[in-house]
Amino acid sequence: MKLTLLIILLFSCLCSAKKLEIHKCILANGTVSFQEEKCTVDVYHLKTPKDANKSKKITKKKKLKHQLAKKAAKKTPQIKRAKKTTTARHFTASDKTSLNASVGRYRIRLSLPKDWKYFNKVYSQKLYHVKMINQNKALQASLMIDFVFPDNKNFSQKEINDLVQLLGSRFVKKSQENQVNIQNFTVNDGKGALATFTSNQYMPKYRYTTKGAIFKNKWLIQFTLLSNNLQGSSHHNALYALSQTIKITSS
Repeated sequence: MKLTLLIILLFSCLCSAKKLEIHKCILANGTVSFQEEKCTVDVYHLKTPKDANKSKKITKKKKLKHQLAKKAAKKTPQIKRAKKTTTARHFTASDKTSLNASVGRYRIRLSLPKDWKYFNKVYSQKLYHVKMINQNKALQASLMIDFVFPDNKNFSQKEINDLVQLLGSRFVKKSQENQVNIQNFTVNDGKGALATFTSNQYMPKYRYTTKGAIFKNKWLIQFTLLSNNLQGSSHHNALYALSQTIKITSS
């Protein structure tokens, strides 16, 4: 009886021994682990020394290619793209139109660019009005000029500045500047001042309004220049016409 029990116990131990399996596993970090669970990392997919050598060779080739590309870039001259700049060209004698008018006992002459359309009218012996428009979409601008004879009154630079301050005050509320920024305006044989206002409205017809005044040869000249580009040729040509081309002579 005892012998029978001993045989049964040995048999059960052998059965349990078959079920108990120890797995030798190589972990992801390269260490060896002995465990009952099956290995989660496939040993056969781990890099062998040969594979490691191959990867080293590939990285060396990549580095070498990168170094060669750098050297080639240094040797070949780099072409820098020129920045786009808008250069304003003043109109010359070949592309200008002269506008002449007799106002009282004075003769007023003004040179205008040919590509501008203009309208002029003598309202009295003391008032002459000129309007110029450039309808080109890219160069759109408008210039209105009033020549006023102030009965032999002379204007100082301060009085001209005060006049521009007064004329420009009506544009302050609708401008980004919120004030009148007066600048001296250099005029041939005269004196002048102007102030520019940037519209705060959404997509206005003209973004900039320049209001100014000139005193020249006993005449007071007030002007309003509307444009969309302060650096554009239309804006510059309008100011050039005002500062350099106006001639007033007594007849």
